[in-house]
Amino acid sequence: MAGKKNTGKPAENEFNAWIKRKGKAGYLYEFPDTAKIKGMIGPKGFTLAQPADRLICVDGVLMMAEVKSTTHATRFSKSHIRTSQWAAAVQLTAAGGPYFFFIRRELDKQWFRVPASFFIDNERPSWTWIELSPFHWNLS
Repeated sequence: MAGKKNTGKPAENEFNAWIKRKGKAGYLYEFPDTAKIKGMIGPKGFTLAQPADRLICVDGVLMMAEVKSTTHATRFSKSHIRTSQWAAAVQLTAAGGPYFFFIRRELDKQWFRVPASFFIDNERPSWTWIELSPFHWNLS
């Protein structure tokens, strides 16, 4: 990815395509973000902070889903998680609901499906890919 900015869009597109392949067993709602609003109404457009990128239902399980993408070779940094996302993850997890971070490691296009509870219970500035290896996930 040298020379290219990681926008996260390829990971989001791949994730959305995965849900589409689920057919009736998958539901996707994307919360509007500021970029989308600006695209619709111009540079002054904005939206309030959202709890996650998406609300999804897969095989009967409704959950918040935050799709992340990183180019870091050895770790995933908490700095990728916005304050509003972290707050929502803490609140939803405390209420007993599922909130997942779907992370694509751009180096090899590998996915990790990490429950927010893992990050909350092991809070620190970053987590190594070795620590996240139990959450390795195949988009199929």
